[in-house]
Amino acid sequence: MKSVIFLIFGAGLAATQFDTGPATVGGRLGQAVEGLTPEEQTAFSTGRRLFSKIWSAEGKAFFNSSSCVSCHSEPNFGGFSASPFNHVFFVEDKKNPGGMSTFSWLEQNNGRLVGQRLPFGDYEVRKPQQLYGIGLLEAVPESEILKAADPNDMNEDGISGRALMIDGKIGRFGWKANVPTISDFTKGAFKAEIGLTIGKGTGTNLLTEDGVNSVVTMTRLLAPPRAKAIEEAGKKMFDTVGCASCHTPQLRTGDSTLSALKNKLIEPYSDMLLHDVARGKPTLTTTGPANRREYRTAPLWGIGRISGPYFHDGSTKTLEEAVDRHEGEALSIRDKYRKLSASDKKLLLDFLKGL
Repeated sequence: MKSVIFLIFGAGLAATQFDTGPATVGGRLGQAVEGLTPEEQTAFSTGRRLFSKIWSAEGKAFFNSSSCVSCHSEPNFGGFSASPFNHVFFVEDKKNPGGMSTFSWLEQNNGRLVGQRLPFGDYEVRKPQQLYGIGLLEAVPESEILKAADPNDMNEDGISGRALMIDGKIGRFGWKANVPTISDFTKGAFKAEIGLTIGKGTGTNLLTEDGVNSVVTMTRLLAPPRAKAIEEAGKKMFDTVGCASCHTPQLRTGDSTLSALKNKLIEPYSDMLLHDVARGKPTLTTTGPANRREYRTAPLWGIGRISGPYFHDGSTKTLEEAVDRHEGEALSIRDKYRKLSASDKKLLLDFLKGL
């Protein structure tokens, strides 16, 4: 499986900026979910330190950066990066013209601005995604996600969300839902983005399986954003326009080895499915990897606090622009939004800002 490659330009973040010892439990951005055992709290703190660690180049260039937190620090630990140079380059996969593959500038040196538009190839830029609450998303049973899937649009409502299956598991993470588990995401990131070796032994750039597992546990236990007081009039407008067709307000987690994630009602505002929502005529795809216009429904929890830029390429500065940019399956919903009065649009946007 190809990893998502984040191109980092200058990792000038001191590890101590986020390595503050045991994190306060309470659900604020960058902190742990409530109800951790002492063992889970220890693993969270250990993972936090490794996530923030600046790794040595050992005489060679990093693939992309020297630290996980370089891409995941805004507005706090575990977030994203708004820098126009903290994006992913994608180029067309010639073997699959409908898909995309990652492009890694392996000769990049830390601090070297190679993020300017390349003079060759077909590519897109990608914004690193925030990690808050993704352990809860991983704990949602596959059956809960699949019950909303309608790849052939059998109910003829124009919405044809589908699950991407990877080695028998549902893809849950990444803009294209191409990573099934947090463990897969973490191991791929350490190897492909920082260039670490994972395994036994010693070495400056060697990470043990125990170290990886502590980062995986930490990531799973990052608390989701807490919504402000919900404006019911705005929520009603959100539902009436049709946004909830894909941005499902509630999901329920199932069983988990981490008790803090088990059987929780969560409000991510995402169905976790792939939808064709980009520009151009929708292309109904029921098998294979995500096509050029398909994206996983982005969870909206915390979108008002986490702020922009929005969309996969970070090209949309405001929520109003982001809503207005939806096409494909969301075309009729976007048109309903456009027909709203200025006051009703404000109700909907204020609702989003309060999530």
